[in-house]
Amino acid sequence: LDLIRFLSSLVVLLFHFYVPLPGYQAVMIFFVLSGYFISTSALREINENRWNWFNYLLKRLIRLWIVLLPSLILTFCWAKVQFSIFGESKISNYLNWKVFIGNLFFLQGISVPVYGLNGPLWSLSYEFWYYILFPCIVLLIYIPRIRIKLLYA
Repeated sequence: LDLIRFLSSLVVLLFHFYVPLPGYQAVMIFFVLSGYFISTSALREINENRWNWFNYLLKRLIRLWIVLLPSLILTFCWAKVQFSIFGESKISNYLNWKVFIGNLFFLQGISVPVYGLNGPLWSLSYEFWYYILFPCIVLLIYIPRIRIKLLYA
């Protein structure tokens, strides 16, 4: 499964360099496999009464920010290079602090556009919100206390 996930990510990388491969399908395969690994781990911790939101979110945020932060910085730098060559364009409307902070907290496509028109950033937003929703749904089922069930609902 790790090999399939690696190959999927490689296809996505090559697709972004305009190699004619099924990039969108590879993203979905990668998401499904990553979701399987993450959900298996979360379910095991919940079943063993070792679940901890802080540790879970810390692991997920580190995993995503390792990719997101360099991407946001490179997007800004690349846009500045484009501006120096071609002049300002509509991209500058998507390079402000509000959009940067919104993308930093995975709100791209929800309340802000993707930063600098960096289209692939949509996937990190989807991944983050999956990380939030999955444990909420599972804990809604597993937790016996009604008040906490309402919180997760």
